[in-house]
Amino acid sequence: MAEFGDQVIHLRTPEFVLRVLDYIATEDRTPTFGARWLSTFGVRLARLWTYTTLYRNSNSLLVREQLRPFLAWARADLRVPLAEICALSLPGIPNAPMLAIGVHTDDSPREDPDTIAAFISWVGEHVITDRNILHRAVFEGAVSDAQALEAALGEIVPSVDFSEEVSVAQRRAATTLMRAVMEAPNRPNASDALTAHLASVFSLSCTTLSSPDELIQLIDQIPVSVLLDEYTRGVPQALDIAVPPPHLDRGTSPYVFSAGTLSVLRRRVLAQRALGNHPGIYIRNNGEFGITLLPPDIVGRFRALTDNDIILETSWAAGTLSHTLATWDDLRTRELYL
Repeated sequence: MAEFGDQVIHLRTPEFVLRVLDYIATEDRTPTFGARWLSTFGVRLARLWTYTTLYRNSNSLLVREQLRPFLAWARADLRVPLAEICALSLPGIPNAPMLAIGVHTDDSPREDPDTIAAFISWVGEHVITDRNILHRAVFEGAVSDAQALEAALGEIVPSVDFSEEVSVAQRRAATTLMRAVMEAPNRPNASDALTAHLASVFSLSCTTLSSPDELIQLIDQIPVSVLLDEYTRGVPQALDIAVPPPHLDRGTSPYVFSAGTLSVLRRRVLAQRALGNHPGIYIRNNGEFGITLLPPDIVGRFRALTDNDIILETSWAAGTLSHTLATWDDLRTRELYL
């Protein structure tokens, strides 16, 4: 990575870990419906509901004029995530409430607040579901806290006091970070990456030697303004590091690897081998997969590996790991994972 120049950067420093995460993330264009995606989606849906409701309830022409550009932005922000939700295969569930997006000929909004609320409920109940209770809580929390994040509301409705909503949003954001700290040890390599994230985004004085209790104490000291600024970015990103995203598309197998994904994984595996490490691919029964570093005793069970070989670490039951030898060609056939 040329931007590091001649600096000596330790592999565990926040600067290096986060740069690697950013570098890899840019190569994956498939939407992953993790905490950050769901948090942003929840806030955007709630924003459209709020502005539509204000428009309908206001008799002031000035207020309605103020609201029109905010409504336009709210619609634009929802265009892509709504398309991604609609692209999911969700057999056996009720159809989504039909959202009317846009304006009438008199420039009034076509959106109906009750229909938006019904759509929000549909996403929580039928798309995310209680099978992904943590991510459902993130989505519904974002919907609930959205007004606390809208600075423009203070100008449009200056008589409304949002201090209680701000307090609730701040507590929820801190709790989400603390939950990430508690969950990270259950995911391969997540604790170090999460510590790097907290140090970089929230300027916490933590290292890979910091204990979960120490991290939680530091999180408790993050200023309210920072937590609100990072509500849909750094806060849910922490949870995405610690917890795999839910597999929402019921029409596809979570174990189908795209050619692009395999290319990234293979390049990362070979790069780790060049450094003298023993990388493998881990696969979990919830569809999560990634790179993990294996201990020498596991690698020693197999013959000498070629560039076409890869060790798979699977976990089909809690606390049980198994390791098998496969090839990249095996992964391309996908037959093992359907």
